[in-house]
Amino acid sequence: MPSKPMTARQPTIALMIAMLALAVLLNFVDRGAIGIAAPLMSQAMGLSATRFGIAVSAFFWTYGLAQPFIGMAADRWPAGRLLAVSVALWATATVLTSLAASLTMLIVLRLMLGLGEAALFPIGSVSNVGVTRLHAALIPRFQANCNDGRGR
Repeated sequence: MPSKPMTARQPTIALMIAMLALAVLLNFVDRGAIGIAAPLMSQAMGLSATRFGIAVSAFFWTYGLAQPFIGMAADRWPAGRLLAVSVALWATATVLTSLAASLTMLIVLRLMLGLGEAALFPIGSVSNVGVTRLHAALIPRFQANCNDGRGR
């Protein structure tokens, strides 16, 4: 079967796939980066390993709980706008984490980071990110990038 000529919409879809793949990469790097800073942060804040571990795990409390609700929101509102808000929240939490001076502040910022990052997978998986006829191509590529980072 001969290949169809590229439509004006296809480069947009390819760009979305690339941007979502980059967001997935940053998502994984960002949530794990605190592990590198853990010894210095916990020492500077005077936190035991247990208390620091509780603060770090706070990320997953909102990350896991918020995904179904963000998915429902993505079915109702423009995915691009929701993703922009979530990335802004995620970036703000990341920047402010460097200023955390207490356990409470660190927990709040990790909760905020989890909420911001929770949007990526539900939003990246909804049909309003791409056009319906290319939906079957978009979702497997997005998920493949989530799994191994290469899209293969």
